[in-house]
Amino acid sequence: LNAGFGPSKTRCLINDKVIHYDFDDYVQVIQSSKTPDVPSGNAFVVKNNTILTWDSNNCTKVTVYFSTVWSSKSWLKGAIEKGAFDGVVETTRVMNL
Repeated sequence: LNAGFGPSKTRCLINDKVIHYDFDDYVQVIQSSKTPDVPSGNAFVVKNNTILTWDSNNCTKVTVYFSTVWSSKSWLKGAIEKGAFDGVVETTRVMNL
């Protein structure tokens, strides 16, 4: 974890749900991630909506939408949302290499 507070490593509880699965059309997966052992970790869930479609030259187009869903207040909200955004960007970048 790249933050000035909390642990340097933590467990991450991930749940993937396939919403649509048709290679001739598109594939859509919604992922929910929880990190209960970080500060305010029980107050939020990061949700990623990943859609895979065909693109030109027989390539795959990857579209990712994400949100941080809050169940209670936290004074760390700004830092958590920035960290979640940075994590999604980096994961998507690595996936597209």
